[in-house]
Amino acid sequence: DFRRQQIRDQAVCISQGEGLEPRSESREVLKLSVREALTRLPEPQRDTFLLREVAGLSYAEIAAIRETTIGAVRSLLHRARQTLRSHLRSEHYGNWNRNHVNTI
Repeated sequence: DFRRQQIRDQAVCISQGEGLEPRSESREVLKLSVREALTRLPEPQRDTFLLREVAGLSYAEIAAIRETTIGAVRSLLHRARQTLRSHLRSEHYGNWNRNHVNTI
């Protein structure tokens, strides 16, 4: 439906960096790293992550859009966050403090 497409379009724009202004060079590197990590996620995880973290939708709203259960949304988000953390730690930040990466 129209609302679902509108939300997805907004999430895609934000995931491509539109509307995000870097505060420093390291911020730009981080933004690019996160964007790259997002492209590696399976589509259901990526879409769910963007709807939650970028569009700010509730689990119930995401479940309605994706036509699934809240439990499935939580599972997709957990796996997406886990994969993103792993990618950012291993590929881009080496031995960075684990707690710092968890705040991303």
